[in-house]
Amino acid sequence: EYMGLSHQYIDKIRTAFSIIVDGIDIPNPIISFRDMRLPKALLTALHDKSITKPSPIQMQGLPVSLSGRDLIAIAFTGSGKSLVFIIPSIIAALEEELKMPVLNQEGPFSLIILPSVYAVSYTHLTLPTIYSVQISVVAVSLKKK
Repeated sequence: EYMGLSHQYIDKIRTAFSIIVDGIDIPNPIISFRDMRLPKALLTALHDKSITKPSPIQMQGLPVSLSGRDLIAIAFTGSGKSLVFIIPSIIAALEEELKMPVLNQEGPFSLIILPSVYAVSYTHLTLPTIYSVQISVVAVSLKKK
């Protein structure tokens, strides 16, 4: 449904939610997680966490990241940026599982590089609550001499 929106309506959505984009053939923003045709179990997991509609960063970031495009996203802390990379990571892992059942200790299926210990900690705590996944964390802190 979101793919057939008029240019005027898309511009109206982006203006209303302060979404600024730059690039060629940018995917349309979504209004609902259902627009992305996510697996029912993932939609249920989001709903169980009271995540019922996408935030502005998710509205534009999910269609971009799920289409395999590069994305630079800037948004405030707590705006929902994490789901913009967590959901595609879950989808990629599920696609791998469909191709061939995953055996114990196989992986990783996603590598997430984060800029701070806080972001690592937050993601490590959040990801398993969204979807049942096994996570290994490696945190490296580089200090200036």
